Amino acid sequence: MKSVIKNVKYDGKLVGSVNVPLYETLQELSDSESTEHILNMFNKGNTINLQRIERDKHKPASTGKQARTFIGMSLLTTEEAQACCMDPEKLKELIDSTEVQDRIDTFLAEREASTSTIEE
Repeated sequence: MKSVIKNVKYDGKLVGSVNVPLYETLQELSDSESTEHILNMFNKGNTINLQRIERDKHKPASTGKQARTFIGMSLLTTEEAQACCMDPEKLKELIDSTEVQDRIDTFLAEREASTSTIEE
């Protein structure tokens, strides 16, 4: 059996650490814990994992910052693009603006809706 020390955080702050045993064989585990405890822990972990899998099926796909930037650039009007085509900082500020981020969110929501309609 090995053990590792894992930090424990609460509200983003480190509040302590715990020593976690890592069993390398079923025999080590059964020697250390009761059968009832092992089954309870397995069933709890299995339930949590199956719930996560089902939850993930209904979660919208995450779109990273770089992808959102490219989408935002494609959603700019001609005038907006021309106004900042020679100034990368101005372009970044425009892409990061609430107005363009709202356009990106709308675009992604519409894309998600059309994709889910196709799947059904």
